[in-house]
Amino acid sequence: MTLTSVRPWLGAGLALLAFACGPQDTLEAGGLSLGFAARALDGPCPEQPVADPAPPALTRLEYWLFKADGTLHHHGGGSVRAGAAPSFGGIPEGEHLRLQVVATASDGSAWAGGAQDLQIQEGRATHTDVFMSPSIDMACVTRPLGRARAFSAIAPLGQEQVLLAGGGTELRADSCGAGCVELFASRSAERFDPGLGFMLPAAPMHSARLLASATRLPDGAVLVVGGASRVRLRSGAGFPFEIDPTELVPSFEVYLPGEDAWIEKPLPGGQGRVFHSAVALPDGRVLVTGGGTSIAAALADGLLFDPALESVGDFIALADGLDAARLGHTSLVVGNQVMLLGGVTLPTKSPVETFAPSAEGGTFSSVPVTGQPMNLFFHAAMLLPLRPDEILLAGGSYFDGADALLAPSANNALIYSASTANATETDSLGAAHLMPALLPVGQDGVLVAGGFSDLGGTPSDSLELFALLTNQFDVPVGASGSVRLSVPRAGLAAASIPGGRALFAGGLGPDGLLGSAELFTPDVRP
Repeated sequence: MTLTSVRPWLGAGLALLAFACGPQDTLEAGGLSLGFAARALDGPCPEQPVADPAPPALTRLEYWLFKADGTLHHHGGGSVRAGAAPSFGGIPEGEHLRLQVVATASDGSAWAGGAQDLQIQEGRATHTDVFMSPSIDMACVTRPLGRARAFSAIAPLGQEQVLLAGGGTELRADSCGAGCVELFASRSAERFDPGLGFMLPAAPMHSARLLASATRLPDGAVLVVGGASRVRLRSGAGFPFEIDPTELVPSFEVYLPGEDAWIEKPLPGGQGRVFHSAVALPDGRVLVTGGGTSIAAALADGLLFDPALESVGDFIALADGLDAARLGHTSLVVGNQVMLLGGVTLPTKSPVETFAPSAEGGTFSSVPVTGQPMNLFFHAAMLLPLRPDEILLAGGSYFDGADALLAPSANNALIYSASTANATETDSLGAAHLMPALLPVGQDGVLVAGGFSDLGGTPSDSLELFALLTNQFDVPVGASGSVRLSVPRAGLAAASIPGGRALFAGGLGPDGLLGSAELFTPDVRP
């Protein structure tokens, strides 16, 4: 599949334009006015805020308003006058609406943006700011991260914002020998606002942590678990991470977005963990499994977080243990159970097991797997959209059966059927990815991005789109060539944002920690 792209652009300083359809109280029905911000990107995303050039000249746009259930509420559009905010009247009343905008610039390039939770009232104009980015291409966020960081925890917040918490914000390359760097964790946190394209400050955590997990809770709070205060990365090692067990963070924290505050509590037994998995269950609880500082120290236990327990919730240790010790694995909810995939440290154990939750806790069961070997470490996995029985596993590395990982390979891409327990090899990746990002984009694609390209600590700028119709990976191709991350990123934070877009923030680049963030926007025209 070949994708056609426009010239790379970047959304930047906000240009709030005047409402162009007269006073708000003269509208015969509900109205909507839009403010945009965007500017050209001529190279890698900037690591520091820069001056804002003029936004592109948009000439025409279409918009769609969708109800909370996904049905269309209203569709409209028209030409855009230079120097005036696009504005539209005659819109039926509604609340909790999702806005999607597709626009054309004077040079013919296509742009997309969106906003969430809009309310349209009769006789009033609703103004919303829309961060526009180019369709089928990369763009940079308006304002980069407040602090450069790698291996931060990331989770969605209400109003479609995204929380980034902790991560390594101090890098030392001269304190642990040749081919080794040390990362020191931070308490700092920030939020990404997709409407503005801004990174905004958030309250700091109580404990500095990197390699922690972050999971959104049913009430919009975010659960951050574990992590370490310091991590060493040694290039060429069979297991590239060195973590002193005494530097594990033996606590969890809950972020309350309405109060911009954190509450910290100890983990059961005071045992911290890294390289674990955390997944939200349909009933609102969160299952945390496995982890460990090395292959030899992998964990075979599970914890269950219940948000209904005292204060902001608490963990209980599960009486039933995992069938196999795991780290660097993934967990997904499939139907009424959780599937744990890969990361098994004993070759005699199955790479897949399930967790069946119950009111008292739950039980783990091993699943015999047929087909291709799939015991991957530090891969990414997700249920394929519209194919709820099939799981895509992309990137990662295989275990040598002793104490090391093999070099990651472009061939590490599989589709696992949950109903048949069969793994099949799919189209090869274009590049090797260790610890990549894997996100759904648009209507029919899944994006694989970044990570390490080898065990030597080399960050990757690879961006690959897995097409659901063809089961193939392809590099998006634009007018100026292949579309890639603007800078190689390993240890990046990634999240889906409104409009089917994908956010990639921070990470380790060729020259150290990254404070920039960027977006990929597919063709999102409804």
